[in-house]
Amino acid sequence: RKTASGLAPDIVLFDSRGMSPVRTEFRLRPETLESLFLLYKITMNETYRDWSWDIFKSIERGTWTKYGFSSVSNVGHRPLHLTNSQETFMGAETLKYAYLAQADCPLMDLRRVVFNTEAHPLPTSGATMDGEQICACSG
Repeated sequence: RKTASGLAPDIVLFDSRGMSPVRTEFRLRPETLESLFLLYKITMNETYRDWSWDIFKSIERGTWTKYGFSSVSNVGHRPLHLTNSQETFMGAETLKYAYLAQADCPLMDLRRVVFNTEAHPLPTSGATMDGEQICACSG
């Protein structure tokens, strides 16, 4: 919300003066949406879900191209300069966490699943899951 694009730079410095960008690019990384998904699932605080939606809308509005999404070279400049590059984690993780944060269902009970580095749910020790439980939102 602090940039004109609504997108955050990939690397920021936190110090006694506050936050300042170190690298102003945005490479469609999933970590913020992943954190917001987990915070929402743990606390059920709608603020985290709202923030996730705001980020998704900024990504859609600012990085969508004819063939997918594009990284941005500097989130602070308008119009945005798209780099014509999309990392594989955009589809594998970024969009998945954006979806999971918005899904209106008891999807992915965090007491029963953990997520690997590609955001795939895996049952925890002693838990069993079948496809119907994983896709609980469909019906």
